[in-house]
Amino acid sequence: MRVLGQVRVTGDGFTANGFGFSMNGVSPERVVFVLPDATGVRLRNMNWQGSLLAPGADLDVSSGDVQGVVAAVSASGAVNFRHVPFTASLSCD
Repeated sequence: MRVLGQVRVTGDGFTANGFGFSMNGVSPERVVFVLPDATGVRLRNMNWQGSLLAPGADLDVSSGDVQGVVAAVSASGAVNFRHVPFTASLSCD
């Protein structure tokens, strides 16, 4: 099974504030957001759908939902995590 949605974000920081998004016909277990260079990720007041791969980042979250799996150095704050395992495969093509 291949990933239906892979979003790659570059840079050392990422902030998402006050938004939600919908993926018509795509479930969160088939989406991954990759932040390979991030050292800090902030999620504020939002509905995040999909896994978040930020292996070098400290994650700071407040208010909202995360549906997926998170990989980060650390996590702080308060958010409703809904464990949705990543089930697609990644390609290095």
